[in-house]
Amino acid sequence: MTVGSVTGYPDGAVLKGHRASRGIPGESRFDFTIAEWQARKTRITNQGDRRMHMAMVIFAGLLLLAVFALFGRLWGHDAAGVAQAAWWFMPVWAGVALINLWVGVSKAGYTVAQELPILALVFLVPAAVATLLAWQMKG
Repeated sequence: MTVGSVTGYPDGAVLKGHRASRGIPGESRFDFTIAEWQARKTRITNQGDRRMHMAMVIFAGLLLLAVFALFGRLWGHDAAGVAQAAWWFMPVWAGVALINLWVGVSKAGYTVAQELPILALVFLVPAAVATLLAWQMKG
């Protein structure tokens, strides 16, 4: 079923589908109101936006780790300085990840239960790279 622009339709308008009914006389599987269609569209769009936001935050964490490693190299003059900077990165990144969780809950309207897996992924990917970097540089 293709639905064109929904402007001009009242919110209670019903879009009719062409598939077999669910057993309720006069009702199609694809009968839904304009408001329901917009809510579905928004939910699908928000899921894509959420994944992209999560990827950007993880990428920002890796960039921040690179900055920490660069300054560790500049100030430490050796691999041990890079390893120390990687260890210093982790509590800073934990703070940034917790701020990201707070923004998701307070501003974006997600629940804490929805944000906890995101927090885990956002924190653990850069932290794992930092741990691997510190382990390799301590050598």
